[in-house]
Amino acid sequence: MAGFIPMDFESLSTIAFLIIIVVLAFRDRKNIEFKYGVFMRKMQKGKKWIYVVGDKHKRFFSIFGLVAIVVCIIASLISFYLIVQSSYEIITRPEQARPGLQPIIPSVPSAAVCKYALCVPFWYWIIGVLVVLLSHELSHAFVSRSANIRIKSFGLLSLLILPGAFVEPDEKQLKRSSSLTKLKIYAAGSFANILIFAMLTAVSIGIFQSLYVESGVYYQALIEGSPAMKAEMKGAITDINGQKISSINDFKNVMANVSVGQKVDIKTNKGNYKFSTAASPDNSTQSYIGIANPNTFFAVTPQIGLLGGAVDWTYQLLVWVAFLNIGIGLVNLLPIKPLDGGLVYEEILKLVFKKNTQMLINAISIITFAIILINIIGPYIL
Repeated sequence: MAGFIPMDFESLSTIAFLIIIVVLAFRDRKNIEFKYGVFMRKMQKGKKWIYVVGDKHKRFFSIFGLVAIVVCIIASLISFYLIVQSSYEIITRPEQARPGLQPIIPSVPSAAVCKYALCVPFWYWIIGVLVVLLSHELSHAFVSRSANIRIKSFGLLSLLILPGAFVEPDEKQLKRSSSLTKLKIYAAGSFANILIFAMLTAVSIGIFQSLYVESGVYYQALIEGSPAMKAEMKGAITDINGQKISSINDFKNVMANVSVGQKVDIKTNKGNYKFSTAASPDNSTQSYIGIANPNTFFAVTPQIGLLGGAVDWTYQLLVWVAFLNIGIGLVNLLPIKPLDGGLVYEEILKLVFKKNTQMLINAISIITFAIILINIIGPYIL
């Protein structure tokens, strides 16, 4: 049939998933609130379970909250330092600038969108976001119960395609609580995300070391105007001029013997490419093909056989879920209200200065927001 474009399983399952969500939302429309451009569904189901678990393990969650304060303050300082450092690099070296922060969205057909955002395969994104939200909000709830603070409701929300979740503790009780209690509750969510990152990283490393082997060289991007960009090279490099490339060291050793202007025959796992090298922008005597941040590419060992695809899918899922947890957790700890990090530092400022802290935390939030904007859009403007 003319004009028909076959769709892969991910595309079909994504469409099916979205249709199911729309149907369920339509059937439940009487319980869905719409405020300030956000759809919100408050729920009472499951609250009893939160009370049972939280009340049974109060001591554990109280200690969990104390550890969370220490870990999250350290993590927030690291996170803030990283975005400040990235902003400095963007401003001082705009010609080499890359976004320090990028929106994380599910993969889409348009490659143009993925130039300005980090595109994640749809199911990795959905599963990762669910793990982030559930662990984050349940930690807030359990630590709230360790301080005998009532949970009024919890639920889901959505801003366009961006999902979210929330736990609604009793505001009056929370406001009357001690600063220590508030800090434990505010820090608990991101601490849970950091813990999940650590656990999944340990598991994925175990899988990686036992089931993956060096299989070529991959790269973050092709550099604009480079020979590789002009040749539209794709895939991991596995062979250069008949010499096998298994690791980044193999790539460096082979390229060290390739002169400027010499023709190269490069094989990747996506095809074959022939073009001439250019002079490196950093050293005119060195040959250059134009790949950014090359790294060793690992593939599932052939010994796994037919299970290789399933193993690779599972490993990639663990990596993405871990990445989403640490990425979202660290951003959430930045000193900007209404993020948890902003609430943490507001409470700390109240302890230090006692009063007149609102203007200070607002100023810190504005400065942090400006730094975030530089990281996101700075490279494209400068």
